[in-house]
Amino acid sequence: METIKINTSQHVEIDYPVAGLGERVAAYLIDFGMFLIIYFFALIAFAITGLENSFNNSSIVILVIIFGICYVFYDFLCEVAFNGQSLGKKLLKIKVVSLDGGQASIGQYFIRWIFRIVDFTLTANLLGFISVAVSEKKQRIGDVVAGTTLI
Repeated sequence: METIKINTSQHVEIDYPVAGLGERVAAYLIDFGMFLIIYFFALIAFAITGLENSFNNSSIVILVIIFGICYVFYDFLCEVAFNGQSLGKKLLKIKVVSLDGGQASIGQYFIRWIFRIVDFTLTANLLGFISVAVSEKKQRIGDVVAGTTLI
């Protein structure tokens, strides 16, 4: 297992195991699977209660938009609220940390989140995967810019 040396504010080097590409992908799949399950059960509840008959098409569009907004902000909000972890990261016992070994700041989480556009959206996930696979600290571009990594 690869490790990263982090210098603490007390000038002590600590080796942490770095979360690799496989762990990152697995955490993402857990989070995505959770969204699919919630969406599926919401649709079932919608159909069982007969609410689809009392709503028009714009109500369904609004429901889809709400799910979309929740999905887009999920990682950022979870990392801020749960000390660098989403549900998937928590289950895999990995988390986002600052390169100084401490908890990442809200600003660092925000930068990571914004750079998802570069790492994943604009490059069809390619740049994020390549940068994690080849970088020494297993960082995607958002991690490099934010000064964070996953351990």
